[in-house]
Amino acid sequence: MGCIGLRVLVVVTTAFCALINGPVMSAEWNLNKKLTFGLLHTDSLVYAEPDEQQRTVTGQVVPTLSLLRRGAYSNLLLLSEIEYLKSDEEGVESLRPRLFSSLETTIKENRLFLDADVELRQEYANFGSAILEPLSQGTELRTRYNLNIDPRIALDLGQFTDLQLVYEFNAFGTTDSEIGDSLTNGATLSFDHDRADRGYNAGTSFTLNRSDISGSEPLIQKNVVSSVGLDVGQAWKVSGSVGREWNQIPILADSASSAPEVDTESGAIWDVGIQWNPVARTAFFAGYGKRFYGVRPLLEITHRMRRSNISLNWTRNLTRTRATLTSFDLLNNSDLQEETFLGSLPQDSVALPEPEIIVNEFAVEEQFRAKYYLRGRISSLRLEALYARRELKFQKNSATESRVSLRTSFSRQLGKRTSVSLSYQRTEGKSESRYYENRVRVTFSVEI
Repeated sequence: MGCIGLRVLVVVTTAFCALINGPVMSAEWNLNKKLTFGLLHTDSLVYAEPDEQQRTVTGQVVPTLSLLRRGAYSNLLLLSEIEYLKSDEEGVESLRPRLFSSLETTIKENRLFLDADVELRQEYANFGSAILEPLSQGTELRTRYNLNIDPRIALDLGQFTDLQLVYEFNAFGTTDSEIGDSLTNGATLSFDHDRADRGYNAGTSFTLNRSDISGSEPLIQKNVVSSVGLDVGQAWKVSGSVGREWNQIPILADSASSAPEVDTESGAIWDVGIQWNPVARTAFFAGYGKRFYGVRPLLEITHRMRRSNISLNWTRNLTRTRATLTSFDLLNNSDLQEETFLGSLPQDSVALPEPEIIVNEFAVEEQFRAKYYLRGRISSLRLEALYARRELKFQKNSATESRVSLRTSFSRQLGKRTSVSLSYQRTEGKSESRYYENRVRVTFSVEI
């Protein structure tokens, strides 16, 4: 990570402390201390020549300390945990500390806002997923940090017209030389004209993003888009947009000695969509569009009931595998921040070991996700399904990967400070070879 990364963390921490001084201190603060004991059984098989099958049992001890602050103008989360893992294989163990902080604040009411988060973690480089690599005691301890700072300015240009300027900054660093660092700067300027009284809205946005990546040419993305929406009755709305984009995408080289190359892509972009909101608890949106990489479908369905909710989502977007290192695992931690700000950390908030992957690949990823969540007085049930298909187009040798994951988890409050959870996850995938994995995990947590 180096001195630069440490300086960034110090600056952000100092800024957080400055922002929570003064009248903010009168807000509601919640301190949670929790100790979790877990047992994970993994059964995996990689179909190759020869086939590789592995069964492991891993014990887990995780002390967690979290501080949550809610106020009228800001929310702050500080999370610290140390995860100790030990496998039934002789000598296989790992210690993984992690710090995470997230801030959402209004600096000037209706004018200036700031969202920021920072994460710092350590782990052994070879302690990976049993799907792609056996659990092993790595010889190299690596440190990663990921920092996001997103300030935005909103101005009223008239009774119905608004201007918004959003700046996005991301810094990702690691001591792992195979991954490398990246620095991203982006800005979006948008003009919105909303005439809800007449049933229509329109707007135009200008976006510029640049990512400087270790060992490759920079990623540059620019676009200008105009959009319009029209109410059709009380529950229906149709929308559409048209614009143009310019992209410079680095191509993954065959080896470190190969000269960096770029793929320049530009052209028209457009999409159309329809929205339906029959009642306040139900939302439906379906859209279809096109970008330089092909078609871009979008489907979002959500329905909330008294104690449960269900959601369906289908997307096809340009992604980068580095993003998997700067976000929570999709099936295990996708709701960590959301549920924390709603009031409680989920019982399975601790991440499982992650696979070793090539992180400078750009891909077109199609995802279909379905979730169902049921909350009772002392118990909760979660069902999740994921289908993902990734086309690795921007490299010398293009390839396609796919994955299907099904997961169910059940948690129950045993007492005022104790709880237990049980989860099962089945994953099947295909890349250079086919594989499957079954994971069963049971945890017992106690609030200290």
